[in-house]
Amino acid sequence: MSAVRDRSAGAQRGGVVAVAAVLVAALVVIALSWLVPALAAWVHAGRFARIGLLDGLRALTDSRLLGDDPARAYPAEAARAMPGASGFRTTAALVLLGTSAALVALVRAAEIRMSRPSADRRWWQLRGRRPHEFARYRTVRELIVPGPSPDHVIVGHVGRPRARVAVSATMQIAVVAAPRTGKSSGLVIPAVLEHEGPVLTTSVRTDVAQHTIARRRELGRVWVWDPFGPTSDSWDLLQGCESWEHALLVARWLGQARRLGGGANQDYFDQEAEGLVAPYLHAAALTPDQTAADVHRWILARDLDTPVGILADAGAADAEQRLRAVYAYTERQRDGVIGTAAVQLKAYGHPAAARTAKRGGGLSPQALFEGPNTLYVVAGREHQQLLAPLVVTMVASMLHWLSERENRTGGGLRPPALFALDETASIAPIQELPQILATSLGSGVRFLTVWHSVAQIRRHFGSDAADEILALSQAKIFMGSITDHQTRREIVELLGMRQQLDPDERRARPEVMSAQALQRTSAGEGLLVAGDLPPVIFRQRRHYADAELRRLKGTAQTGELA
Repeated sequence: MSAVRDRSAGAQRGGVVAVAAVLVAALVVIALSWLVPALAAWVHAGRFARIGLLDGLRALTDSRLLGDDPARAYPAEAARAMPGASGFRTTAALVLLGTSAALVALVRAAEIRMSRPSADRRWWQLRGRRPHEFARYRTVRELIVPGPSPDHVIVGHVGRPRARVAVSATMQIAVVAAPRTGKSSGLVIPAVLEHEGPVLTTSVRTDVAQHTIARRRELGRVWVWDPFGPTSDSWDLLQGCESWEHALLVARWLGQARRLGGGANQDYFDQEAEGLVAPYLHAAALTPDQTAADVHRWILARDLDTPVGILADAGAADAEQRLRAVYAYTERQRDGVIGTAAVQLKAYGHPAAARTAKRGGGLSPQALFEGPNTLYVVAGREHQQLLAPLVVTMVASMLHWLSERENRTGGGLRPPALFALDETASIAPIQELPQILATSLGSGVRFLTVWHSVAQIRRHFGSDAADEILALSQAKIFMGSITDHQTRREIVELLGMRQQLDPDERRARPEVMSAQALQRTSAGEGLLVAGDLPPVIFRQRRHYADAELRRLKGTAQTGELA
């Protein structure tokens, strides 16, 4: 009985809609019957003919309307103001053409509105009447762009003929893709090639730099920080640490590289290590010949006299007091704090990293953000954990400088900077990433973070922080075959169930995209979920196959890093 009532209610609503459509059509015919002769008279004689609605409707049934002189179908006074047959019919054709175009535009607008799901749709509402589980060209026009721009990141192509689909400047981007699915060749490299503002990018190999460095050199200055590579530009950790307040910040950033297995005990030692590292950094920065490698050496040697002497001569009483306080701890506490500080700066114990710690010159936030310049950070898989504290500190120092700039100028960087962080969890595991994603757009920084899977985000940041990272990344991109359980579950829950067309329908609704469909996603395809728009299935633009990207790369397929 319930099913019969549901079908009956649905039929009644369908009948109401049909009656409404007939009434609208009748109103259009009535309006045109008056509008056509009135406009014909105005075009011909410069004044509107005095025609009533009944006169217009009677003319529709008059055979003279189709004869040699259509004006004879109307009252004599109105007929005198009307043109001959050719003028009348030309006017009628133009009016019908304009009306048809307006109706088509109205229908398309209604279709777009009907395609948007509605949480609480009433039967008379357009929105949600015929929801699209996936986007059509017409329903995602906000994402269609004519070409590259600093205000958006193009992610691929949709439709036939191909149209570029992009993510707007108001959204952070999270990319979830397994290795060998095109996240570098189809997304990171194209984004770096096309962005005309500052770029900071991290990667495991030098492929991103090799394929984009020629283009980036055309736009501005380029730095490659690759401590374990054959050549590397320098970066001074002590930069700005002449200020005690800045030294405290750098010491905190060094402890914010998210490490697996860290618990409450490790968090305690990370915080206490700030009291040791900050005075050491401040003391080294106050002397022109000391580097971050010397700070690491002081920590290993438990050298108290040298930094205390420098701080005393400079009158840095607070820094000196904090340093002495650490060495006044019990032996067990002191060993834990010193050991933690030594791990944070361990990279500078390696000659390869120590050579990049030169004082003065090299990379600085001011230099990077003064134009469309580029910083490539390369950390091989075997060195990622060692370099993570330095990379996190480097990124944090850049963001801090931009935040201070925003406070000084009252606006963010224009054009915005693009931070394309491949292997985010391994190379740049920033503990405060959720807070950064929430605020960096105002400073002029767009993040494109790349992850292997949702499981990886949860493993490194915890469940709550992982959910926050995905929520703050309003544009989510999933690429290639999805076999990870947590990633599949994230997508299935994100897309939800098929929209219920009939509010009274009681049947179970299937998922928009099944786990099997995700597992069988073909290579070169991706899924974009951007804000409240329908999800988009797009085709990737591989840098070696796309003609426009090959042109940007130049004649040489790779560039020299030195």
